[in-house]
Amino acid sequence: MRVDKPWGYEVPLLEGPDYRLKRLVIRKGHRLSLQYHPNKNETWIIEKGKGTITIGTSVFTYTLGEIIDIPALTLHRIFASSSDTSVLEVSAGPEKTVRVKDDYERV
Repeated sequence: MRVDKPWGYEVPLLEGPDYRLKRLVIRKGHRLSLQYHPNKNETWIIEKGKGTITIGTSVFTYTLGEIIDIPALTLHRIFASSSDTSVLEVSAGPEKTVRVKDDYERV
């Protein structure tokens, strides 16, 4: 089941009592909100695309196949600057998201 988002869409692939696996597809020129999760750890695996990732105060270019660990309470966002980006996201912990900045004015 595809879940449309203002930046693209996500597809839930697997879910258990305290973990999730989903695919995020971020459209070229769009980015996720600058956000953190109080109690959720994430790992991103870059499937395709070009752009940048913000982790804390660092911004870097991501590469195909790269694995990025995002501990709970860590600010993060991904920006698909020059092509659509596909990311596998594995997460453990409650799903709560705190948005710090959002291009789409979501709370």
